[in-house]
Amino acid sequence: MAEDVTRHSRIVSTLEDSGPSIYTETMHDLLEPVFRLVGGESRCAGALELNQAGEWRPVGSSSSLWTLKAAAVACRELDCGSPVSVGERKKSSKRPVWWIYPPCLQFGSRRECAESLFSSNIVNLTCSDSVRLLGGTELCSGGLEVNSDPSDPSWSSVCEADFDQQDAQVVCRQLGCGAPSVLQGALYGEGEAPMGTKEFQCGGHESALLDCSSASERSTCSPGTAVSLTCSEPYEVRLVGGSSRCAGDLEGKHQGEWRPVRYYSLDLDAVSSWELEDAAVACRDLDSAVSVGKKESSERPAWDISSACLQSGSLRDCARSSSSRYIVTLICSEPAHQVTNSCVYHLFVFSHNFSSESRLLSVTLSGVPSDPGPFIIRAVVLPLTLLLVTVGLYFYCKATRGRRPSRQEDIELDYYNLGVPAEEEGAQGAE
Repeated sequence: MAEDVTRHSRIVSTLEDSGPSIYTETMHDLLEPVFRLVGGESRCAGALELNQAGEWRPVGSSSSLWTLKAAAVACRELDCGSPVSVGERKKSSKRPVWWIYPPCLQFGSRRECAESLFSSNIVNLTCSDSVRLLGGTELCSGGLEVNSDPSDPSWSSVCEADFDQQDAQVVCRQLGCGAPSVLQGALYGEGEAPMGTKEFQCGGHESALLDCSSASERSTCSPGTAVSLTCSEPYEVRLVGGSSRCAGDLEGKHQGEWRPVRYYSLDLDAVSSWELEDAAVACRDLDSAVSVGKKESSERPAWDISSACLQSGSLRDCARSSSSRYIVTLICSEPAHQVTNSCVYHLFVFSHNFSSESRLLSVTLSGVPSDPGPFIIRAVVLPLTLLLVTVGLYFYCKATRGRRPSRQEDIELDYYNLGVPAEEEGAQGAE
């Protein structure tokens, strides 16, 4: 709170030199709370409301526009932790709302971003009230700060010596992120919060850091030793109901729940905002995009993922709770496999053994070819033809020298395709 007073003092001194009207208007915005969350389990969860010109209204906006990064602005101004989830709460009737275009929050003032409208769609937001990650490149990375009393926010850094892998597992889980991948001191620079907090002793199974037991005394640590944490991407995708694991209805696992991904377009006969570029992002996690389409079914819960967000953010940041009759279907290319083979030919003529082995052939298999004929010609027929020509020349040379065979023997042609183990070849020879 002390840093807020200092920041406000600097702003006040600057505004006093800018004129009374600007000073009065801006000071009103500073002194009055801008956002609040109502109807949730804590002060950091619930329906988002905005104070505009002294009037509190719910915040209305399309859920596809409110990403976790946009929600981070509100969480920060509420002095809560990192955003955990953002979604849409649909009311039974339309009501006055402050409609906000979230990207505006990054560049403009709240007064410039809010528009008075009527809507039944209300933004619902959950921020963590006791932990946050600051200064990282993504939402699931940054310097760790802890608030031991959510009712009276006061954030502190955590000493690296007092934080272990089990503590990190709890923090990542609490923030809705994946497993911890990097645990290091001051990786994202020094924060402004006071250094040191109580040492937490987590078992790794707790749902929140404050659920862990802790030491009675507060620890202090020197600069450069505050812990930084990077959690892995938690979002998983899969394709179900298709002919293979790389085809079917697209589903995403977010916050521990599997749901189909909503297909959204103003024109349901057109390719939606989900284009091949978007499919490639999902297929990348499946090792594989070939086509994207839609499937109609009964109304059901779904994850709403917008194209614009998908190209610039992570799947976790783009997933919002929704419902839809239309879901995304994908066909991804099967993972490519490379096989290195060679062909061995044996020819027995008049007690003479002729053998020929082709050069190593590297073949990349990416699916079943629609027409295998050209492959068969190149891999089998051509080498076999070459061998037969060689045998024919041999007979011709023997005939021109006037040598006649004393007896006629059967000609046996054995073709060994690569992939036959050496043990089987030896067994055949023994027979």
